[in-house]
Amino acid sequence: MEDDRTALKHVEAVLDMLNVFTKDNRYNNASDLLRSRILKGDEIFMCSIAEALEKKGIEQGIEQGIEQGIERGLKALVQSLKEFLPDFPSVYKAVIKNEDYRNVTEDQVREYYYS
Repeated sequence: MEDDRTALKHVEAVLDMLNVFTKDNRYNNASDLLRSRILKGDEIFMCSIAEALEKKGIEQGIEQGIEQGIERGLKALVQSLKEFLPDFPSVYKAVIKNEDYRNVTEDQVREYYYS
């Protein structure tokens, strides 16, 4: 079957319909992602919707990966400092001196200090 490159005329209506029939709210997100292109009058194809959703998924995956990496790094840092520093306040002060962890809270550090 040949690739159908017919531009959608009522993009938001198509996305609303897909949302209703599939009960998948990601189509609402696609509308948000494509809004600037719609307002500029760009042609939107079904593949544009798929690409927008895929791009959003990739961005979310990267954010989650970064968050998990920071958490793992924080845990390792706290555990290693705990061996060399006498108490929690000293460990916390050492952690926030690190540029990557300067904004962590005492509660976040405490979670790994006492685990």
